[in-house]
Amino acid sequence: MVYTLGTTVKHIGGTMIYMPAEDGQGLVEYALIIMLIALVLIAVITLFGNQLSSTYSTIQSSVGDLI
Repeated sequence: MVYTLGTTVKHIGGTMIYMPAEDGQGLVEYALIIMLIALVLIAVITLFGNQLSSTYSTIQSSVGDLI
């Protein structure tokens, strides 16, 4: 077995098999997913912010009348 720059190369039957190191790959994928969710939330709030605010105010005043 030969180690070069985080990769493993195995010699099996005269054939070299390249196996890349995947340490930390999962963490990067989770970070990308969180970033995508954040971008979607920002887009939704930007597009529907005024409408959501109006709906929230209506609900708040209705609950206030009940108390």
